[in-house]
Amino acid sequence: MARCRIAFGLIAALIGAVLLPAPARAQEIVDCPASTTMPQGGPQPTASYRMLSDVCFIEQFPVGSLPILLFDDFSWRSFIALAWPAKDGERGVPDSGLTPSSAADRPTVFETLKSEWELFQKDGQDPKDWNEYGGLIPCDVSGLAFGDIVLAGSMKFDNIIQSGGSGPLLAQNRTFVRYTSGFNETVFRHIRDGRFFLRANLANFTPLPAGTMRVKSAWIDMQDIERPERFHTRDAWLFNLATGQCEKRTVGLTGLHIVTKTPTHPQGIWSTFEHIDNVPAPQANRPFTFNNGDDTPMPKANPITCIDPASCPAPEPYNVERITKIHDMGNFSTARTNDRYRAMLAQQYPNSPWQNYQLVMTQWPLKRNRPDLDGSPGNTFPGTGSSPIPGVPNDATAFANTTMETFRQEHVDGNGCMACHNAVKSRDFMFSLSVRAFPRPER
Repeated sequence: MARCRIAFGLIAALIGAVLLPAPARAQEIVDCPASTTMPQGGPQPTASYRMLSDVCFIEQFPVGSLPILLFDDFSWRSFIALAWPAKDGERGVPDSGLTPSSAADRPTVFETLKSEWELFQKDGQDPKDWNEYGGLIPCDVSGLAFGDIVLAGSMKFDNIIQSGGSGPLLAQNRTFVRYTSGFNETVFRHIRDGRFFLRANLANFTPLPAGTMRVKSAWIDMQDIERPERFHTRDAWLFNLATGQCEKRTVGLTGLHIVTKTPTHPQGIWSTFEHIDNVPAPQANRPFTFNNGDDTPMPKANPITCIDPASCPAPEPYNVERITKIHDMGNFSTARTNDRYRAMLAQQYPNSPWQNYQLVMTQWPLKRNRPDLDGSPGNTFPGTGSSPIPGVPNDATAFANTTMETFRQEHVDGNGCMACHNAVKSRDFMFSLSVRAFPRPER
């Protein structure tokens, strides 16, 4: 998702028979089965540390129908694989001998990807090699170990302000949401080897290869959270705005963006997940993380305009709502896919908090193998204009994450993930290159 606002085996019976392993890669990516009929009702929920290299069974889907269950299944499989415990000492590599519930204290795969602040150094120096940790950040954190999370940026407010300049998000426990971005090894090596972390080299930027993946995560300080067991939590180095130092705090995951470039979708498949208790919803549990439940409407614009404790008093929380509901039209909707995956996770890993997360949206290019097309709403779902299903509005589904694009939940034509990232289409829709390459542009 976006700076502007902003993958798994098939059914159990098919896993061993038809998922042919691709050459070993960091995320344990496997290709779609070569000649297998799509299971009746579509792919079944599966928990695996393996990701799929692309959306499967797309050719078998009825012409004129919306293949949303295939893309949503791809998103869920990616989410679970990225949430899998990482192999000790190997960034971005899942440990196939563990499960999401057998190693709750271990770093997950997505938490070990190369952080944005590690790749784009504030003084333009070369980033450390893939498996090394560290770099220049506002606070002095030495001796980083495997899987350590640093919720700080190259500049003081880098990881607090939402994309697009829409300000910070304050949780009901009066702590700011913190954001961090990560890149898989394929992205890292492409940028490092091409030295695209330097602005002077961006004129010669070459497209990222298929298999590149970017993530962005949203975290809250867990102080005074009433039901911490419902969250995926980690101890992290959290930047303190008042002292200018990082301190160890327990943080909880509230949102996760995933952008995957596949062989047939060069513009990427854009997936976004949230904790189910973020805001009021039919299946959410009180207390809500970003809403006090008193039915006070969400403000039209962010009421917080100052966050520096040296310049202004501590701000007051406000209510956040989901303005457009998650796609819920029929058995193959995003809502139904969420129900199936959450039930599967609850059954297989009853003590794991991953059952408390849900897919908000998958956005994808409507036409495959068309790198010439941009991310304009007419080229995507969700988008605008005609829909793959007659009578079903293309924009009648959520397209924003309430934790990352809180005040950008309307008008997909300007605020949708791919439409927003059109500004950097020539750089593979990747805003980090434009805003983080050294020297950074003037604000």
